[in-house]
Amino acid sequence: MSFTEEAVVVVGGINQDIIGRSDQKLSHETSNIGSIVKTWGGVAHNIALCLARLGALPYLIAVIGDDGMKDSLEDYLHKEGIRTSGIIEAKGYPSCSYLALLDHDGDLVASVADMKAMKELSGENLGIMARTSWFNRAKLVAVDANVPEDTLQFLCERIEAKGNQAVFYEPTSLEKSVRGINMWKKGLIHMMSPNAMELNAMAKMLKTQSSRVRSNQKFSFVSKQELGTKIVSRQLLDDLLTMFQEIPNMKRNNCYHIIVTRGKYGVLLASLENCRQQKKTISLYKVSSVPVPSIVTTSGAGDTLAGATIWWLVNRGSKHVPSLQRCPSELLAKALHIAVKAASMTLQSESSVSEKLNSKRLILHASL
Repeated sequence: MSFTEEAVVVVGGINQDIIGRSDQKLSHETSNIGSIVKTWGGVAHNIALCLARLGALPYLIAVIGDDGMKDSLEDYLHKEGIRTSGIIEAKGYPSCSYLALLDHDGDLVASVADMKAMKELSGENLGIMARTSWFNRAKLVAVDANVPEDTLQFLCERIEAKGNQAVFYEPTSLEKSVRGINMWKKGLIHMMSPNAMELNAMAKMLKTQSSRVRSNQKFSFVSKQELGTKIVSRQLLDDLLTMFQEIPNMKRNNCYHIIVTRGKYGVLLASLENCRQQKKTISLYKVSSVPVPSIVTTSGAGDTLAGATIWWLVNRGSKHVPSLQRCPSELLAKALHIAVKAASMTLQSESSVSEKLNSKRLILHASL
């Protein structure tokens, strides 16, 4: 299977990951015996790395500090198959870094992210990238919430003016997730992949911004599956309803999707596809997680899920629709069935994206 090289642009954070893991149950206020691993990470980096390991050659638009790491970073990205035309050097800033502490089971206990250099990812710098042929050939642009809000707005409005590129938003963290709200409200984000807490944070922010009850827009949920309370709660449904109600500028022919990651319970896909009807239906679809014998770390699994989803949409799904802005839920559900397999591989790896990940494994899974 071939993959169009210019198919995907990924915008956001790349940083040095310093991951510490305790060998035994974590003890607070004292030193813990364990291991420390240093590697390149960041949400946008991880998504691009996933795409590259699946055979794509994605373009990464990101920022590196002026601390002498640019050459080594670019050498590393080239070796991994990630194109570096969009790497920007931030003068006066150290490179972004991320410090994470994991317990003995590999679950995240706490983390600190220093992303100050991301201030240099401005609309002016992004505007230069947006005029390039490789950017304009992209079928989909993935962006993480490390991107400053005004830059995110510039990016989404630029893509809207072009008219046929889809925007995939990765909320990144509880605090940063709300940066995408205004673009979601304008109908300029077509897909997003929050966890339940990030979804709740965005819904709460929307409620504080608008107390209006949209009596002229009626919404209902529908699902052909038995979803169960483990993956769907009353709070989660209320948050989804809030998110979809607050898009007054839905483009009639476009589809809007929220991929809610639910950890070991899998993924819930919520989709709004027919925006022309007065009574709107939000379809719900559950994709179960793939059991793994043991989890090494949960770090990077969500980014792998996003990257593999995007890979399948661009590689296979885009052949069935004129634009991924109009991606039906059936296509996205197929992509997610493959993506959970990719995520399960990363759960069993020390790397932010499993080094064993390749397209042959996922293509085989797709044919089952």
